[in-house]
Amino acid sequence: MNDPSALALTSVSILQKKIGWICQAVRLTVLLWLGSSVTALGVIWTDRAHYFDRTAAFYEIDPASITTSAYWSAATVAAAKWVLVAWVVRRIWALMQGYLDGDIFTVSAAERLRLVAIAGFVATIGNLIANPLEMAILSTRFFAKVPLWGWVSPDNFLYLFFCGLLLAIAAIFKTAAALAEDHAQIV
Repeated sequence: MNDPSALALTSVSILQKKIGWICQAVRLTVLLWLGSSVTALGVIWTDRAHYFDRTAAFYEIDPASITTSAYWSAATVAAAKWVLVAWVVRRIWALMQGYLDGDIFTVSAAERLRLVAIAGFVATIGNLIANPLEMAILSTRFFAKVPLWGWVSPDNFLYLFFCGLLLAIAAIFKTAAALAEDHAQIV
């Protein structure tokens, strides 16, 4: 007779081999995303004349009316958003590492997925708050000039939906893993 726990371990091992490259690709992709985004942020905010002054002039705001301290304060708020994004990347990295380690259909794996969703929610809400805050620090005149989609990108609602979906999947996986653990103790 076959040992059910041995069969389960063999199945997880097979799954690990099948998804290993996917986990590594996800990890590489999130690192590239974070790195390229932070680099773009640095280029944009350190070249005021090229990027910001042209944007301000486009919205008919005199770039000279924005102080250097206001400019760098807004840049600090922009950078803070990426600290939250780095937290999301860290949570995704931990999720993928768990899968690579064979911790796939467990309560702890579901908890790692839940943490990805929560980090995503926090980062998205941080972005929703930071964008208007950045502009308010620079000049309250931006509020009258920039259209609503400039403040609240529709992408943020997609991110919130995606995080809600991950949260639901994590709850389903956690319940299924808990049931499986209970069943394994009975058998």
